[in-house]
Amino acid sequence: MNKIFLPLLCMMLMATSAIAQKTYEPTYFYAFGDMPYEDHQVTPYKRLVQLINDTNPAFSIHVGDTKSGHSYCSDEFYAENLKHLNQFKQPLLYTPGDNEWTDCDREDCGSYNATERLNFLRKTLFMNPSESFGINRIPVISQSSYPSYGQYVENAMWVHKDILFSTVHICGSSNNYLEEGDNSEFIEREAADLFWLKTIFEKAQTDNVRGVVLAFHANVFNNQNNIGYKRLLEELRKLIFEFGKPVLAIYGDTHNFVINQPLRYEGKLLKNFTALQVFGSPNIHLIKVHVDKENDDLFDIEPVYID
Repeated sequence: MNKIFLPLLCMMLMATSAIAQKTYEPTYFYAFGDMPYEDHQVTPYKRLVQLINDTNPAFSIHVGDTKSGHSYCSDEFYAENLKHLNQFKQPLLYTPGDNEWTDCDREDCGSYNATERLNFLRKTLFMNPSESFGINRIPVISQSSYPSYGQYVENAMWVHKDILFSTVHICGSSNNYLEEGDNSEFIEREAADLFWLKTIFEKAQTDNVRGVVLAFHANVFNNQNNIGYKRLLEELRKLIFEFGKPVLAIYGDTHNFVINQPLRYEGKLLKNFTALQVFGSPNIHLIKVHVDKENDDLFDIEPVYID
C-alpha cells in the first residue's frame, strides 16, 4: 500500500469515527415517586435529590405521591410541595398521585373535600402549565391549551431525542372512582384522559417519532377490570397496537421496582409495550432510563440505589 495513502486512510477513518460519536448522543432521565412518607425517609430522599442535581439528566419525572396518604393536606403543604418540585436543577415533570388529593378526605389528612383539594393543587402547583418544574425548565404542551380542556393543567407532553413524552393524570385509589357517591369528577377527567391519550398518539404518528413514554401514578395493571382504569386501558391497548413502535409506561402506586409487558390486544401480547414501576416508600431509590436511539427497543432501564 502506498506509504502516503495509509496515513491518509487512517485519518479518514478517525474522522468518520469522530463524526459518528458526535452525532450519536445517548441520553438519560430519572423516574421516581411515592416518597418520602416517613420522617426517617427524609435524609435518604435528600441524598436522592442531591444525586439528581449532581448529575446531568435530560430531566426527571415524578409519578406522584409526594407524601403519605395519612398526612395533612393543608394549604401550606401545597406551597411547600411547589418549592420541593422546583429544587431540582434540571427540568422536572410531575403528575399528581392519589395522596395529594383523593385521599385528603380521610380524617388524619384533614377531612377535606377531595375535589376541592384537586382544584387547589392545580391552582397552586400548575400556575405555569406551559413549562416544567425545576430551576432550568423546558416548554411543554399542556392539555389546558386545547379548547374545552382548560382545567387539565397537569397533563403535559414534550418531545426529546425524537421521543414523545407525556404525563397523564391517572391516580391510585381507583382514579377517584367511587362505589357510592358523586362520580362527576372521575367521569369528566376520564373523558379528558381519553382525549389526551388519543392526542398523544396522533401527534406521535404525525411527527413520526421513534417512541412514546407515558407517565402516570396508578398501577393500572394489577386489576385491569377496575372501573377506574378499564376504559383507559381499552383505549391504550388499541393505541399502542396501532402505533407499532416502542411505548414505555412509567408509573408508581404500589412501590416496587417492576419491569414487565402486562398488556394484550385481541388476545396477543403487545410486544412493543413495556411497563416500568418505580420504587416507592420505604424504598428510597431511583430509576435511570437511558434513551438509546441505536437500539430498536430504545430504552435501557437501570435501578439506582441510594445508600
